[in-house]
Amino acid sequence: MKQWYQWMALEYFFKRSAPYGAYCLIGGMIVMVTAVLWGGFLTPPDVQQGEAYRMIYMHVPCAAGGMVVYAGISIAALIHWVWRIKLADVCMTAFVPVGAVLTALALGSGSIWGRPMWGAWWVWDARLTSCLILLCLYLGLMALRQSISDGTQAARVCAWVTLIGALDLPIIHYSVNWWNTLHQPATMLAFKAPSIDASMLWPLLLSLFGMALWCIGLGLIRMRTLIIMRYRHLSWVQRYLGGIDAAC
Repeated sequence: MKQWYQWMALEYFFKRSAPYGAYCLIGGMIVMVTAVLWGGFLTPPDVQQGEAYRMIYMHVPCAAGGMVVYAGISIAALIHWVWRIKLADVCMTAFVPVGAVLTALALGSGSIWGRPMWGAWWVWDARLTSCLILLCLYLGLMALRQSISDGTQAARVCAWVTLIGALDLPIIHYSVNWWNTLHQPATMLAFKAPSIDASMLWPLLLSLFGMALWCIGLGLIRMRTLIIMRYRHLSWVQRYLGGIDAAC
């Protein structure tokens, strides 16, 4: 338990997390490329959607990633709000742009997928609208962070807004059940056998795993960069930067 708690300290996290960011980022990219090539060229076409369904191997990981990242920063926001842990605020700040990019890619790929399926690039479907709200939350958090000069106050306000915005996550998830939407129901449920064929399921699971690794890797790298930018006045950060200069 003591060792777990040490990870909440900025110096301990910075020193111990050094290799994991690059490993996860590179590994995630390799896994994602493998999954997309597998799903894009080696799986059979869908009976109803034909070749258009192959967008699933990009769209679903991005959509899931955008939601999971927001759930993660909501947990970090709660930790910072209750215990004032600086690393939690660093985590929020680092992962918000990652989630924004994933959500934007999910909306873009969904529009490309929806054009041949629905006959329109965009419809005010409940899930599409709630995902657009999620993107607005991400962009709003980035703008809010930049608009407040006091770092402590910015962290508190962003944590509060993040926790309120988390209410959008169950709306996104359950929108296909609560309203009559164009989106199909979930094909992978925890307590039911997946309705997608195994030949299509495995590359999808692989792409989800690759996206998870990529998000973790990019987030860790951004966290380490933010720590250097925010706390470069601390002696241990200066020693680290001095070591880099000496090596160069």
